[in-house]
Amino acid sequence: MRILVAEDDEDSRVYLEQALSSQGYEVECAENGAKALTAIYNQTPDLIISDIMMPRMDGFALCRNIKSDEVTKHIPFIFYTATYLDSRDKKLGSALGADRYLEKPMELLDFLEHVKAVLQESQSPTYQPNKTTRLPEKELSQLYEDALSRKLDDKILELELEQDKIKRIYASSLVEIEKKREVEVELLEKQFLLDAIVNKTQNVLMSIKHISGNYLFINDYFQEAFNVARFQVIGKKGEVALPANIAEALKKDDSLISENSQALYFQQEIPHHNGKVHRYTTTKTPYFNKEREFVGVITISTNITDIAEK
Repeated sequence: MRILVAEDDEDSRVYLEQALSSQGYEVECAENGAKALTAIYNQTPDLIISDIMMPRMDGFALCRNIKSDEVTKHIPFIFYTATYLDSRDKKLGSALGADRYLEKPMELLDFLEHVKAVLQESQSPTYQPNKTTRLPEKELSQLYEDALSRKLDDKILELELEQDKIKRIYASSLVEIEKKREVEVELLEKQFLLDAIVNKTQNVLMSIKHISGNYLFINDYFQEAFNVARFQVIGKKGEVALPANIAEALKKDDSLISENSQALYFQQEIPHHNGKVHRYTTTKTPYFNKEREFVGVITISTNITDIAEK
């Protein structure tokens, strides 16, 4: 039996490879979802085991690609994650067609039992890929964007709290220097995780706008899609920093977001810098500072053009 492991953490990747190889499985590893997808089309595995938070393409996007393709949707899929543990994340995993949603860390023997069971199930004549009820595409996109939004909110809040913690430590006596260093290392690790969410997620536009309309943040994909650099956009309104048709599409329904409003979900068309119009599902939610004051709008838009064209 051949198993593909998608895991960006090298130690975890080596551990899983050795553990599975010891059971007689042939194992191939990929450090992100994009490389895993290429490997799958080069040689079809009997099972995919994937982390969720990975650069370039996360585990949710990988599963979505696999399960929406007639050629690969039969491959059993296991999520193995330490970060996306909300019940709504597990609902998304099931809706995407995953056979198991396992939480790290797990006892090795228990983990191997799950692997063995899924492989046995997939070999049964009665095995049905995508055995869970598939949700409508719009609801699936909303679940995915909600998961990203929750993780983004969590990391932003964690960073703000850590920054306050560092300020307090700096104000203390010199005997606290070592403690400050440890906090800074922890902050860097969290900043790395935040970067993995907002900048390495494939085909997802992320931005934060102040209530004045000025951009406070844009991610890497935003820069790529609209051929702009951060310094050209941050601190400016969209109609100043971007072509008029793009700015108009991006500010759709911003005025409906307020301190007490619910998140807005909708599909829209957004032109890219090359003139091609792409289809997106968009989520807009209120953005609060650390004092919990409403200061702007968080927008997360997932490019579903390729899926919509299938």
